Parts: sequence; structure tokens; C-alpha cells
Amino acid sequence: MKWLTAIGTGLILWASVVQAGTMYVNDVIKITMRRGAGISHKVIGMLQSGQSVEVLDNSGDWTRIRLPDGKEGWALTRFLTPKQPNELQLTALRAKHEKLTAELAVLKTENKKLRSDNRQFSGASDESRKALDELTQSYETLRTESQDYLNVKAAYEQAATQLSEQQQRADELAERLNKLEWNRNLMWFISGAGVFLIGFVMGGVNERGKRRRSSYL
Repeated sequence: MKWLTAIGTGLILWASVVQAGTMYVNDVIKITMRRGAGISHKVIGMLQSGQSVEVLDNSGDWTRIRLPDGKEGWALTRFLTPKQPNELQLTALRAKHEKLTAELAVLKTENKKLRSDNRQFSGASDESRKALDELTQSYETLRTESQDYLNVKAAYEQAATQLSEQQQRADELAERLNKLEWNRNLMWFISGAGVFLIGFVMGGVNERGKRRRSSYL
């Protein structure tokens, strides 16, 4: 009796497992999917090993299933398993292995680059620290030797301002001299032209006077 009770309990547990979730066609080549629960019903499809199906109902030896495309039918329960077939597990493990291998290669490349960058950074850091020490020493020397730096700077800026003003005045004077020189040259030109014009006029007057005297003779 205890043995029958154990078998009944096992069947109940199997039925509850079968009615829940997704199942797979186990490691066989192909199985038939029929219109009803029994070999007398018409075959309406063939299921490949590893194909996933949705469990809709269970009646002991037969399980009602639905395919991913929505087609429904019945298949022998013993050919269905809630565990992924070995082929699918192997395929998944192979894909995972390839992914991890690729990621490992990327990590190795990045690690190599980081090591190289770290060596370069260490060298650059030493040089930067040395340069900073030199700059600090130079600054301290300059600050010690140039306590009147601000006074020197103010005097320089004042001298530069004065020089700029003097340069501006010199430019203005040069422009005025250029204008005066141009006016003087113009006056000389006008004076010379006037003298020439007067001489020309006087020469014309004398020539007409001579002609008149010749006509009287």
C-alpha cells in the first residue's frame, strides 16, 4: 500500500510539473504531434529534438501543447521534459564560452594598454614632479630677489603710457610738418608760376609795342 501511495504521489507531482511552464522535446530525432490524445488521431505536425512547447493540459501518457507559432496539438508525455536537452545546453554553453573568450581577449588588450599607459604616466609624473620642483624653486628665488616687483611693474606701465603719449604727439607733429611743407611747396609753385605768367605777359606787351612802332615807320 505504501508503494502504491508513493507512486500516486509521484504521478501527482509529475502532473503538476507537466502543467507548469515550458517543456522541451527530449533527445530524440523527431516526434509526432496529433490532433487528439492517442495514436488514432491524425498527425498534424512533427516536433524536432530541443524544440520548446507550451504545456496546456496533461492526461497521463499524452500532453496538450502549443507551438511558438500558435498551433496546438497532443504529444506523448514521455518524450517531453522540463529540462533543456543536452544539445541546447551544449549550444548555450558553447555560445557563452565564445562570448567569455571574446571578453577575455578584450580585457587582455585593455590590461596591456593600461599597463603601457601606467608606465608612460609614471615617467611623465616623475618629469612633471621634477619640473614642478624647479618651478617652485625659481618662484621662490624670484620672490626673494624681487620684493619690489609691483613697484617695478607700476613704473614700467607708467613709462609705457608716457612713451605711447609721446609717440602720439610725435605723430601729430609729423603730420602738421608734412602739411606745412606741402603748403610751402604750393606757395613756391604758385609764386614761380606767377613770375612766369608776368614775364610772359610783359613779353607779349613789348612785342606788340614793337610791331606798332614798325607800322608807323
